[in-house]
Amino acid sequence: MDPVTVRQRFMPTVEKARLLLDAVSEVEAVDEDALPAATIAAPALAALRERSPRFLAERVVLSVPSVACAGELAQVSGSIRPAGDGHVVARATVHQGANHVLEVEMGGAWRPPHPDPRPAARGEGCSALSLYARATSTPVRGLTSWPVDYLVALCAAGAEAENEDGLARLLRLALDVVQEAPLDAPVRFAVDGIRPVSGDTARVVFRVTADTGRLVARGDALIVSALARSAAMAIPLRMAA
Repeated sequence: MDPVTVRQRFMPTVEKARLLLDAVSEVEAVDEDALPAATIAAPALAALRERSPRFLAERVVLSVPSVACAGELAQVSGSIRPAGDGHVVARATVHQGANHVLEVEMGGAWRPPHPDPRPAARGEGCSALSLYARATSTPVRGLTSWPVDYLVALCAAGAEAENEDGLARLLRLALDVVQEAPLDAPVRFAVDGIRPVSGDTARVVFRVTADTGRLVARGDALIVSALARSAAMAIPLRMAA
């Protein structure tokens, strides 16, 4: 494969944030001055997928240095490059002006081309994916399985909802994709455990399953209480390593 460069701008809005959360979560609260991490991660990862549809991500790591806000243009900058032995690595950052709001690193493989067009997916999952496509302004035509950017958005939104005092803020998320899941059935986020780390931070262990109960992905996230949002800005990212 040849290296692929990704440069794309998008405008986060409260309306698109609510649309995205409708597609991946039951959470309805949106703060325009501190958007959920999923609403920034989804369009960034979708931009990578659109530029390189044959890249099959197997592991995704998000770092969220600071919160993003609505109404300010965001810039995705990244690349997808071969890493030897058939492996591929993708890296990207998202900035809003001088504000660094997201880092993405993905490892995976290069999917061989399909000789024949695959049939369009049908079923319950397609309605959620349609909402997701509108929220990210990214086409999903031709997909037959849940894209990794949707899975990451599902997990980021789910992790931020796991806080007794309201929405938490995501600091870091790692997701390992076990197998692809067809769009014919929905995928579900489930928490396996929450462990306090220090102060207002906690580690959330989660999994994603298909409607049949089959494991699709698993991972963990570091979150901080929304009530301690200002203090979270000073937490070094090495705590999330």
